[in-house]
Amino acid sequence: MKVLNRRAKAEEEFDNLVGVVSSAICEAKQYHQVTGIKRNYLQVLLDQSLPEDQTVSYTLLILLLGYHSILTTLSAATVHLAADPITQQKLYSELSTSVQRETLFYEAVDSVEFLDAVVQETLRLCSLTPKLTRVCVKDCGVKGATIPKGTRVEVPLHFIHHLPTHWNSPNSFSPDRFTSPRRHSTNGKTAKCPVAAQGPAFLPFGVGAHSCVGMRLTINCVKLTLTEVIQRFRFTRAANGKKVSRGKTAEYASQFRRPAGGHHVRVATRHKLKRSISFATVVKTTMDKQPDDDNNTS
Repeated sequence: MKVLNRRAKAEEEFDNLVGVVSSAICEAKQYHQVTGIKRNYLQVLLDQSLPEDQTVSYTLLILLLGYHSILTTLSAATVHLAADPITQQKLYSELSTSVQRETLFYEAVDSVEFLDAVVQETLRLCSLTPKLTRVCVKDCGVKGATIPKGTRVEVPLHFIHHLPTHWNSPNSFSPDRFTSPRRHSTNGKTAKCPVAAQGPAFLPFGVGAHSCVGMRLTINCVKLTLTEVIQRFRFTRAANGKKVSRGKTAEYASQFRRPAGGHHVRVATRHKLKRSISFATVVKTTMDKQPDDDNNTS
Protein backbone atom coordinates (compact mmCIF):
# COMPACT_ATOMS: atom_id res chain seq x y z
CA MET A 1 0.00 0.00 0.00
CA LYS A 2 2.85 2.40 0.87
CA VAL A 3 4.44 1.72 -2.52
CA LEU A 4 1.16 2.47 -4.29
CA ASN A 5 0.71 5.67 -2.31
CA ARG A 6 4.22 6.83 -3.17
CA ARG A 7 3.66 6.02 -6.83
CA ALA A 8 0.39 7.94 -6.85
CA LYS A 9 2.09 10.92 -5.20
CA ALA A 10 4.95 10.79 -7.72
CA GLU A 11 2.49 10.70 -10.61
CA GLU A 12 0.63 13.66 -9.11
CA GLU A 13 3.88 15.63 -8.79
CA PHE A 14 4.81 14.84 -12.39
CA ASP A 15 1.36 15.91 -13.61
CA ASN A 16 1.81 19.17 -11.68
CA LEU A 17 5.20 19.69 -13.34
CA VAL A 18 3.73 19.07 -16.80
CA GLY A 19 0.98 21.58 -16.00
CA VAL A 20 3.52 24.20 -14.92
CA VAL A 21 5.57 23.71 -18.10
CA SER A 22 2.47 23.86 -20.32
CA SER A 23 1.35 27.09 -18.65
CA ALA A 24 4.83 28.58 -19.04
CA ILE A 25 4.81 27.75 -22.76
CA CYS A 26 1.44 29.46 -23.22
CA GLU A 27 2.69 32.52 -21.31
CA ALA A 28 5.86 32.63 -23.43
CA LYS A 29 3.75 32.63 -26.62
CA GLN A 30 1.58 35.47 -25.34
CA TYR A 31 4.60 37.45 -24.10
CA HIS A 32 6.33 37.25 -27.48
CA GLN A 33 3.16 38.17 -29.37
CA VAL A 34 2.69 41.30 -27.24
CA THR A 35 6.30 42.49 -26.87
CA GLY A 36 8.19 40.85 -29.73
CA ILE A 37 10.92 39.90 -27.24
CA LYS A 38 12.39 36.39 -27.09
CA ARG A 39 12.80 36.11 -23.35
CA ASN A 40 14.29 32.66 -22.79
CA TYR A 41 14.98 29.23 -24.23
CA LEU A 42 11.24 28.47 -24.41
CA GLN A 43 10.95 30.95 -27.27
CA VAL A 44 13.76 29.13 -29.09
CA LEU A 45 11.68 25.95 -28.95
CA LEU A 46 8.54 27.80 -29.99
CA ASP A 47 10.35 29.16 -33.05
CA GLN A 48 10.71 25.57 -34.27
CA SER A 49 6.91 25.35 -34.71
CA LEU A 50 6.83 21.93 -33.06
CA PRO A 51 3.62 20.27 -31.84
CA GLU A 52 2.80 21.35 -28.29
CA ASP A 53 3.41 17.89 -26.81
CA GLN A 54 6.94 17.84 -28.30
CA THR A 55 7.68 21.32 -26.95
CA VAL A 56 6.55 20.19 -23.49
CA SER A 57 8.66 17.01 -23.78
CA TYR A 58 11.82 18.91 -24.78
CA THR A 59 11.32 21.40 -21.95
CA LEU A 60 10.86 18.61 -19.42
CA LEU A 61 14.02 16.94 -20.76
CA ILE A 62 16.02 20.13 -20.16
CA LEU A 63 14.65 20.33 -16.61
CA LEU A 64 15.44 16.70 -15.83
CA LEU A 65 18.96 17.00 -17.27
CA GLY A 66 19.58 19.58 -14.55
CA TYR A 67 19.15 16.87 -11.92
CA HIS A 68 22.84 15.97 -11.87
CA SER A 69 23.93 19.60 -11.51
CA ILE A 70 21.57 20.10 -8.57
CA LEU A 71 22.54 16.82 -6.89
CA THR A 72 26.28 17.41 -7.33
CA THR A 73 26.11 20.93 -5.91
CA LEU A 74 23.94 19.93 -2.94
CA SER A 75 26.20 16.99 -2.10
CA ALA A 76 29.31 19.15 -2.24
CA ALA A 77 27.69 21.89 -0.14
CA THR A 78 26.67 19.49 2.64
CA VAL A 79 30.09 17.87 2.86
CA HIS A 80 31.84 21.25 3.05
CA LEU A 81 29.40 22.50 5.69
CA ALA A 82 29.89 19.28 7.66
CA ALA A 83 33.63 19.94 7.68
CA ASP A 84 33.11 23.58 8.72
CA PRO A 85 30.66 23.75 11.67
CA ILE A 86 31.20 27.50 12.19
CA THR A 87 30.11 28.29 8.63
CA GLN A 88 27.21 25.86 8.93
CA GLN A 89 25.99 27.52 12.14
CA LYS A 90 26.28 30.96 10.56
CA LEU A 91 24.18 29.81 7.62
CA TYR A 92 21.61 28.22 9.93
CA SER A 93 21.36 31.40 12.02
CA GLU A 94 20.84 33.65 9.00
CA LEU A 95 18.24 31.29 7.53
CA SER A 96 16.41 31.11 10.86
CA THR A 97 16.25 34.90 10.96
CA SER A 98 15.00 35.37 7.39
CA VAL A 99 12.96 32.26 6.56
CA GLN A 100 9.82 31.28 8.46
CA ARG A 101 9.53 27.71 9.65
CA GLU A 102 5.90 27.42 8.55
CA THR A 103 6.22 28.52 4.93
CA LEU A 104 9.09 28.56 2.46
CA PHE A 105 8.98 31.62 0.21
CA TYR A 106 11.43 32.15 -2.64
CA GLU A 107 11.74 35.87 -1.86
CA ALA A 108 12.81 35.13 1.72
CA VAL A 109 15.37 32.54 0.63
CA ASP A 110 16.72 34.78 -2.13
CA SER A 111 17.29 37.60 0.38
CA VAL A 112 19.80 35.58 2.44
CA GLU A 113 23.13 36.80 1.09
CA PHE A 114 25.22 34.25 2.98
CA LEU A 115 23.21 31.40 1.43
CA ASP A 116 24.10 32.75 -2.00
CA ALA A 117 27.74 32.98 -0.90
CA VAL A 118 27.75 29.34 0.26
CA VAL A 119 26.30 28.19 -3.07
CA GLN A 120 28.77 30.29 -5.10
CA GLU A 121 31.76 29.07 -3.09
CA THR A 122 30.59 25.48 -3.51
CA LEU A 123 30.38 25.99 -7.27
CA ARG A 124 33.87 27.51 -7.27
CA LEU A 125 35.47 24.65 -5.34
CA CYS A 126 33.52 21.87 -7.05
CA SER A 127 33.03 22.81 -10.68
CA LEU A 128 30.02 21.07 -12.20
CA THR A 129 32.03 20.21 -15.28
CA PRO A 130 35.82 20.08 -15.71
CA LYS A 131 35.92 22.31 -18.78
CA LEU A 132 34.06 24.53 -21.22
CA THR A 133 34.41 23.87 -24.93
CA ARG A 134 34.11 26.63 -27.50
CA VAL A 135 35.00 27.05 -31.19
CA CYS A 136 36.68 30.20 -32.51
CA VAL A 137 34.43 31.96 -35.01
CA LYS A 138 37.32 34.07 -36.33
CA ASP A 139 41.11 34.23 -36.12
CA CYS A 140 42.25 35.77 -32.86
CA GLY A 141 45.51 36.43 -31.05
CA VAL A 142 46.29 35.57 -27.43
CA LYS A 143 49.63 36.71 -25.97
CA GLY A 144 51.43 36.46 -29.29
CA ALA A 145 49.84 33.18 -30.34
CA THR A 146 47.32 32.97 -33.18
CA ILE A 147 44.24 30.79 -32.79
CA PRO A 148 42.80 30.09 -36.26
CA LYS A 149 39.10 30.25 -37.01
CA GLY A 150 37.38 26.92 -36.37
CA THR A 151 39.82 25.85 -33.65
CA ARG A 152 38.27 24.06 -30.69
CA VAL A 153 39.25 25.73 -27.43
CA GLU A 154 38.85 24.09 -24.02
CA VAL A 155 38.66 26.24 -20.88
CA PRO A 156 39.79 24.40 -17.68
CA LEU A 157 37.25 25.55 -15.10
CA HIS A 158 38.72 23.79 -12.08
CA PHE A 159 42.12 25.34 -12.79
CA ILE A 160 40.65 28.85 -13.20
CA HIS A 161 38.56 28.54 -10.03
CA HIS A 162 41.70 27.67 -8.06
CA LEU A 163 44.14 30.25 -9.44
CA PRO A 164 46.11 31.75 -6.52
CA THR A 165 46.53 34.92 -8.60
CA HIS A 166 42.77 35.46 -8.42
CA TRP A 167 41.72 33.77 -5.18
CA ASN A 168 43.22 33.91 -1.71
CA SER A 169 43.65 30.42 -0.23
CA PRO A 170 42.01 28.88 -3.31
CA ASN A 171 41.63 25.41 -1.76
CA SER A 172 39.81 26.71 1.33
CA PHE A 173 36.02 26.72 1.70
CA SER A 174 35.41 30.40 2.45
CA PRO A 175 31.93 31.70 1.48
CA ASP A 176 32.82 35.10 2.95
CA ARG A 177 34.82 35.85 -0.18
CA PHE A 178 31.45 36.21 -1.96
CA THR A 179 29.75 38.51 0.56
CA SER A 180 29.25 42.22 -0.18
CA PRO A 181 32.22 43.81 1.66
CA ARG A 182 34.62 41.44 -0.08
CA ARG A 183 33.13 40.97 -3.55
CA HIS A 184 35.08 43.76 -5.21
CA SER A 185 38.81 44.19 -5.56
CA THR A 186 41.11 45.83 -8.08
CA ASN A 187 44.12 43.76 -7.04
CA GLY A 188 44.40 40.63 -9.15
CA LYS A 189 46.44 38.88 -6.46
CA THR A 190 43.84 39.24 -3.73
CA ALA A 191 40.58 39.44 -5.66
CA LYS A 192 37.62 37.81 -3.93
CA CYS A 193 35.01 38.65 -6.55
CA PRO A 194 33.66 36.43 -9.35
CA VAL A 195 35.23 38.70 -11.96
CA ALA A 196 38.71 39.73 -10.92
CA ALA A 197 40.91 42.46 -12.33
CA GLN A 198 42.56 40.15 -14.85
CA GLY A 199 39.32 38.86 -16.39
CA PRO A 200 36.57 36.33 -15.62
CA ALA A 201 37.67 34.01 -12.82
CA PHE A 202 34.32 32.47 -11.90
CA LEU A 203 32.54 30.56 -14.67
CA PRO A 204 30.51 27.69 -13.14
CA PHE A 205 27.86 27.94 -15.87
CA GLY A 206 29.96 29.39 -18.66
CA VAL A 207 29.65 32.95 -19.86
CA GLY A 208 27.87 34.95 -22.55
CA ALA A 209 25.12 33.88 -24.91
CA HIS A 210 26.13 30.22 -24.66
CA SER A 211 26.07 29.97 -20.87
CA CYS A 212 24.05 27.11 -19.36
CA VAL A 213 20.30 27.56 -19.89
CA GLY A 214 19.68 25.74 -16.61
CA MET A 215 21.72 28.13 -14.47
CA ARG A 216 18.79 29.89 -12.81
CA LEU A 217 16.90 26.63 -12.24
CA THR A 218 19.95 24.95 -10.69
CA ILE A 219 20.72 27.85 -8.35
CA ASN A 220 17.08 28.21 -7.27
CA CYS A 221 16.72 24.48 -6.61
CA VAL A 222 19.96 24.37 -4.64
CA LYS A 223 19.04 27.43 -2.55
CA LEU A 224 15.54 26.24 -1.72
CA THR A 225 16.61 22.66 -1.00
CA LEU A 226 19.65 23.68 1.05
CA THR A 227 17.44 26.00 3.11
CA GLU A 228 15.03 23.15 3.78
CA VAL A 229 17.83 20.74 4.66
CA ILE A 230 19.89 23.05 6.90
CA GLN A 231 16.82 24.15 8.87
CA ARG A 232 15.87 20.51 9.46
CA PHE A 233 19.24 18.82 9.94
CA ARG A 234 22.75 19.33 11.31
CA PHE A 235 25.66 17.83 9.37
CA THR A 236 28.93 16.65 10.90
CA ARG A 237 31.82 14.68 9.47
CA ALA A 238 31.26 10.94 9.89
CA ALA A 239 33.64 8.90 12.02
CA ASN A 240 35.00 7.23 8.89
CA GLY A 241 34.92 10.45 6.92
CA LYS A 242 38.22 11.54 5.49
CA LYS A 243 39.37 15.07 4.82
CA VAL A 244 37.24 16.75 2.15
CA SER A 245 38.57 15.54 -1.18
CA ARG A 246 39.90 18.22 -3.52
CA GLY A 247 42.50 18.69 -6.19
CA LYS A 248 44.34 15.51 -7.16
CA THR A 249 41.99 13.28 -5.15
CA ALA A 250 38.96 14.40 -7.15
CA GLU A 251 37.67 12.14 -9.87
CA TYR A 252 35.20 12.62 -12.69
CA ALA A 253 32.00 10.62 -13.05
CA SER A 254 30.80 11.21 -16.58
CA GLN A 255 31.26 15.01 -16.89
CA PHE A 256 30.46 15.78 -13.24
CA ARG A 257 33.09 16.19 -10.52
CA ARG A 258 32.79 14.33 -7.24
CA PRO A 259 35.17 13.63 -4.35
CA ALA A 260 37.04 10.35 -4.65
CA GLY A 261 35.46 7.78 -2.35
CA GLY A 262 32.15 9.63 -2.12
CA HIS A 263 30.76 11.80 0.68
CA HIS A 264 30.83 10.78 4.35
CA VAL A 265 28.69 12.86 6.71
CA ARG A 266 26.62 12.26 9.83
CA VAL A 267 23.12 13.75 10.01
CA ALA A 268 21.20 14.80 13.13
CA THR A 269 17.69 16.27 13.30
CA ARG A 270 17.35 19.94 14.29
CA HIS A 271 13.62 20.58 13.86
CA LYS A 272 10.57 18.91 12.36
CA LEU A 273 9.09 21.52 10.05
CA LYS A 274 5.47 21.44 8.94
CA ARG A 275 6.10 22.52 5.38
CA SER A 276 7.10 21.06 2.04
CA ILE A 277 8.04 22.27 -1.41
CA SER A 278 7.77 20.42 -4.71
CA PHE A 279 10.02 20.49 -7.76
CA ALA A 280 7.07 21.83 -9.76
CA THR A 281 6.89 24.81 -7.38
CA VAL A 282 10.60 25.51 -7.88
CA VAL A 283 10.23 25.36 -11.67
CA LYS A 284 7.27 27.73 -11.62
CA THR A 285 9.13 30.13 -9.33
CA THR A 286 12.16 30.08 -11.62
CA MET A 287 10.11 30.82 -14.72
CA ASP A 288 8.06 33.52 -13.00
CA LYS A 289 11.14 35.28 -11.60
CA GLN A 290 13.21 35.26 -14.77
CA PRO A 291 14.03 38.88 -15.64
CA ASP A 292 12.94 40.08 -19.05
CA ASP A 293 16.43 41.22 -20.00
CA ASP A 294 18.12 37.82 -19.50
CA ASN A 295 19.71 36.97 -22.85
CA ASN A 296 17.08 38.99 -24.74
CA THR A 297 17.07 38.76 -28.51
CA SER A 298 14.64 40.45 -30.85
